[in-house]
Amino acid sequence: HKGNKTAEEFVAMERNEARLYHENKAYYGYMFYIGKKM
Repeated sequence: HKGNKTAEEFVAMERNEARLYHENKAYYGYMFYIGKKM
């Protein structure tokens, strides 16, 4: 999506996230919470 600023920013953020994971994977993780509205 060359020229689409929003898409380019999204790709840049995802690449940064991948770089952070690669550099810190021994200490890096994700946790997901699932909730239900009562």
